[in-house]
Amino acid sequence: MNMDDSTAPSTTIPVQLGDIDPRAALPASSRVYLLLNTKLLEDWAYRPSPPDAGVASASAPSVVELIRAVESFAPRRWLWANGPLSDMEERGPLLVEATGKPALLEQAVSQWSDANGVIIIGTEVDLDTLHRHLGSLVHITLPDHSQATFNFQPTLLEPWLSALSLQHRAQWLGPIQQLLWRTHWYHRVSWYRLDRPEAGSTENQEALHLHPIEMAAFNTNTQDYFVISLAEEVQAIPHCNTFSLEQLCESVRQGIQEAADVNIERDTDVHDYVLLRARHPDPMGTEQAKAILEDPVESAAGRLRNLTALIGEKEFS
Repeated sequence: MNMDDSTAPSTTIPVQLGDIDPRAALPASSRVYLLLNTKLLEDWAYRPSPPDAGVASASAPSVVELIRAVESFAPRRWLWANGPLSDMEERGPLLVEATGKPALLEQAVSQWSDANGVIIIGTEVDLDTLHRHLGSLVHITLPDHSQATFNFQPTLLEPWLSALSLQHRAQWLGPIQQLLWRTHWYHRVSWYRLDRPEAGSTENQEALHLHPIEMAAFNTNTQDYFVISLAEEVQAIPHCNTFSLEQLCESVRQGIQEAADVNIERDTDVHDYVLLRARHPDPMGTEQAKAILEDPVESAAGRLRNLTALIGEKEFS
């Protein structure tokens, strides 16, 4: 791939809405669609049985049932319907026609965005054309030529689009003219939109092949979001609120490195480790805590549970 963007099609980058009501930023194109993340929405909609329920009364609506509860007829297409993931198509993203359906758009903005489960798309093309284009984006070729599945999670969209070269961003967007979505990085929530003066090609593309520079930029972008959001959580701890965000970001980076040194690498586990470290600096500095962290047999999540129990014992005593 040629990383010289001097002749690449001009595309804008995502911008943060700030205090603007996202309803005022809905696409103004002739057609509007919702791209729904099935797993995240179904997890959000699940309601377990109350502890005192006499009979099982759990509620687990499917993403299609969630749509039908708002709009009885909304044309839709599964993105995994064609290709190697077709046997699991109903676990993948769902594209829904929302043109002229204000109740569906309101549900997307006010409810489904809370679940990190919706991307709102503006375009001039019909449902089948957009479906073909988005289907061509399901598989991404990584710099080492391996294949990855792109899950269209809204929170990852801004760091993804910002990492792509202009040429690859234009390829990825294709006929899309406007995007609106909400990001969630733990307690850090923001609305973003992207606007393009002109749509790109609607022709089917080969799988996008990431350049190493793009892969590195994407990893850096997501790491920066993670650090800032975690630093803001640390800043909310009473004994940490006198430190600046910059100071806490540096502390969080040190915590992430400490976690990596003891093979704690999943974001959720790193998040829990850094908060334990910030909330309980004294117990976390003991030899007992060190021994738990360096346990060669226990999983990362198990070690964090054991650390939490140790801290509880020390505070109780």
